[in-house]
Amino acid sequence: MADTLSQEEIDSLLRAVTKGEVSVEEIKKDEERAKVKSYDFRRPMKFSKDHTRTFQMIHENFARSLSTYLSGRLRFFVDVSLGPIEQITYGEFLKSVPNPTYMAIFTGSTLKGSAILEINQTIIFGMIDRILGGAGMSITKSRSLTEIETNIIRRETMRFLTLLRDAWASVMEFIPEIENIESNPQFVQIAPINDMTLLITLEVTIGTIEGFVNICIPTSVVEPFTEKITHQFWFSAAEKKEKEELTPKIARNL
Repeated sequence: MADTLSQEEIDSLLRAVTKGEVSVEEIKKDEERAKVKSYDFRRPMKFSKDHTRTFQMIHENFARSLSTYLSGRLRFFVDVSLGPIEQITYGEFLKSVPNPTYMAIFTGSTLKGSAILEINQTIIFGMIDRILGGAGMSITKSRSLTEIETNIIRRETMRFLTLLRDAWASVMEFIPEIENIESNPQFVQIAPINDMTLLITLEVTIGTIEGFVNICIPTSVVEPFTEKITHQFWFSAAEKKEKEELTPKIARNL
């Protein structure tokens, strides 16, 4: 049944009640059943809808910055758009990641724990080909990166993380640091498999190449900043930052 009844459906329901075909008690029971929602205590949701909206705004900014950077770096238009933001267990995240892949395990000066930046191989090899002067072709068969390829992408990863840091700046400040690079998801353990994580997915298109960039952050890493991860706080911090940037410009023009 739809959330809102049409006038015809209302009239039909009233006629059924009048004729005794449907009792008022049955309608009340249906309403009570509709109010009951299932809750999986093994998968507690750590963040509210307000938190999720703030995460969305933060990572939409990150997606725009990443698109601008990659388009300039690869000398080719790169589209980056925000995909779903989910709360899933760490074990579910590991199962969703292809093997091999590219995973940068990173931390930050104020972060209590580590997080993961995962980039699909289709995107990785397309980037490498463009950086080395190619047309931006990817590979048809998965393989591990060579040492030279790893060094190239490691530098790009640091730029990605710097842009991520800037996107988060109004909520929390951290200096990103890569702890390790891994290709096999099963060798990466930043949290117990049943712990909840925040998974942010970015959809990336480089010409005919399409793939994903995933950011997996254990909720325990983000929770200390929960008070600041609100719609109101984010806008307030953004306005403050804008004023701080404008004040010197105005002073110079006086």
